[in-house]
Amino acid sequence: MTYRRQSLKSAALKALQRAVELDQYDYNALINLGEALCEAGQLREGVDLLRCVFDLGYDEASGPDEQDYFTRRAGMQLAVIKGVIDGFVASKS
Repeated sequence: MTYRRQSLKSAALKALQRAVELDQYDYNALINLGEALCEAGQLREGVDLLRCVFDLGYDEASGPDEQDYFTRRAGMQLAVIKGVIDGFVASKS
């Protein structure tokens, strides 16, 4: 996270990838890596990772406010990315 705050994207990506290698179920690291990938221009990879975290945690029987923190966080990031893409596409029409 510190690397991202300092705009050291390459170092952030390496540190986050290593964190995920050490614990593939660390949803915080997975979300941070997904966000960092998007920030680094690797949108497809970042979105895929965020979607994976969302899908793993999503409980159809629960409402949005009842989902766990990481599922909500991944979902919010996906919604923001979708909004940006939709806005961009609309501006080109």
